[in-house]
Amino acid sequence: MKEKRVFEPPKALVDKSNVKRFMDQHRIKTVKQLYEKAKDQEWFWGEMAKDLHWYRKWKTVLSGKAPYFVWFDGGKTNIACNALDRHMKDGKADKVAYIWEGELGEVRKVTYREMYKEVNRIANGLRSLG
Repeated sequence: MKEKRVFEPPKALVDKSNVKRFMDQHRIKTVKQLYEKAKDQEWFWGEMAKDLHWYRKWKTVLSGKAPYFVWFDGGKTNIACNALDRHMKDGKADKVAYIWEGELGEVRKVTYREMYKEVNRIANGLRSLG
């Protein structure tokens, strides 16, 4: 069984998202058009990967055969750098990175700067243990 329905998000959500920038950049007018274009997985994920920091660019976006696919073959990146470090450099250090909500209603908002300090504290602790 394969799902064939497409549920378009509200326009206001799209207009505030990174999807809007991506669609504008590629002259795509609707989410449905984006969905159709994204069926070309090598094109779509190759374009998405351009927003990440790569130490070495990949040779191919997708190769291999199921279930042994190879994504971004030859590329070298660091997911922690892409999830955190780049936001420290691009002016987002004091923006909220995530919001934690406890079962009793407590809320904690953590900025990229706070998370960066905590991740480095833990990494240094692990490094000191060898």
